[in-house]
Amino acid sequence: MARQRGFEVQCINIRVHSAHTPVEYEALWKAVGRLRVPIVWRTGVALMIGESAKRQASSTDGFYGQFYRFVQINKDDPWFDISKHKPAEAEDLAQVSIPANLRPNLQQTPYFFDIHRHRLYFLARAGRDSLSAGAVLKLLGFLCEFHSVVDRFGDVDMTIATEREDVQRLLDWPVLKRLTIKLERPNPTDYEDEEAVFRHLNGIGVKSETRDYQRADDRPTIRPDDEMKALAAVAADNGEVEVTGNDPEGRRRTANSQDFKWSLKRFYDQRHQTLPEAFLQAVSDMFTRRL
Repeated sequence: MARQRGFEVQCINIRVHSAHTPVEYEALWKAVGRLRVPIVWRTGVALMIGESAKRQASSTDGFYGQFYRFVQINKDDPWFDISKHKPAEAEDLAQVSIPANLRPNLQQTPYFFDIHRHRLYFLARAGRDSLSAGAVLKLLGFLCEFHSVVDRFGDVDMTIATEREDVQRLLDWPVLKRLTIKLERPNPTDYEDEEAVFRHLNGIGVKSETRDYQRADDRPTIRPDDEMKALAAVAADNGEVEVTGNDPEGRRRTANSQDFKWSLKRFYDQRHQTLPEAFLQAVSDMFTRRL
């Protein structure tokens, strides 16, 4: 019987502006990890950063660990008695005893935070288990609002990584009626185009800038030039790109860069690897190919 199983990796681009060094990103990850605070949604589902360990290898350098997702039970909320098919009575609730340090329905999701490329890679899907990039983004945003983080690092910017090629193809639609490019401060040491955007935003003292292009009434479409395409490429990982018009199939619609999340899909053999091992191997192989 075949034991090949598939999984998908997604990524968050994290940017600090206190210092653009691996040491600074290592300090950031340790700071948010020390908080040990979960974000809890209204459904009672909670997500937090688990224990992590620094890993060093020839191809990458960063922190490997697990996200913990579990159910945060609020005993003060109404309870339901499924055997009697009615709300639980006070005497029934008196029998409930849940240790304060235990949480049910644990799901562990591996991640790797690369302190050189300041990218957080995580297992987005494997079998029936999934963890959305939006949930990870909300957790990190929540943690980076704590005073201990803000006082040390200032504002921490983060964006769900997207497929740059797909974002560029949005600019090739037959009819572009509106193009909006939101730029957030990138790190100045990643790519030449990102460094140029950083110098511009830093020079005028802003953390973000939105450029809104609307088609002239007497023109059939917006025709993005090289500068607009370069800005969209930067915004793909450091901001947002949105277009409104007619797509290649002739449909009138609006599309956003966040509709095209970057992902890495792989398979592994359960007889020879665990899922965490396969995840780390996939991330490591990706870095090796880039060298």
